[in-house]
Amino acid sequence: MKQRYLTKRHYLGTGYVHVFVDTSTQTELVVPCTQEEYELMGQKNGAIHNPVRKGYIWIESLGGTYKVDTANTMLGDDEYCEVGGQYIVNLANEVGEKKHQKVELGSIDAQGLLDEDKLQIKIT
Repeated sequence: MKQRYLTKRHYLGTGYVHVFVDTSTQTELVVPCTQEEYELMGQKNGAIHNPVRKGYIWIESLGGTYKVDTANTMLGDDEYCEVGGQYIVNLANEVGEKKHQKVELGSIDAQGLLDEDKLQIKIT
């Protein structure tokens, strides 16, 4: 049985973010935004509302994310939160691919230990 420790985060609602990459270091930066800012980009001539940040290239904006109690409001690697009677889990494998999935309550113990045999999507 393969197990891994996860960090619990508190679900705060639906989130919206802009994703940028630093032009010199290629580091990703996730910046929370409002639902209104996110939706403006989808309107006619919405490109004029695309976010800009000095020293960064805007990559994408995401809406309808699971907003949690982290600086960028997103679930990080090996973190989870409880939403609607189930856990939302964000796992990363050895090559950095993220596997975001829902798992049943009780699949993670009080210490944050997850039994990977109970996952729908296997981590490779």
